[in-house]
Amino acid sequence: MIYRHLRELEENGLVVSEWETEGAGPAKRVYQLTTEGLEVLEFWIGYMKSQAERLLKFIGMHQKLAKKKK
Repeated sequence: MIYRHLRELEENGLVVSEWETEGAGPAKRVYQLTTEGLEVLEFWIGYMKSQAERLLKFIGMHQKLAKKKK
């Protein structure tokens, strides 16, 4: 499933890949973020950070209310 997503990211220009054939064993496909991919990642990190802050605020409010009821 992850490789399907990686191919989709590559089709959308968010990652690039190349085959690494050095060393022992079979060739490996190596993926790297593009500049646009890094920008999208940074956006999503900011979004997830704000979601985490909201969840922590909600948990804090719940804990305060729970203490008052005791």
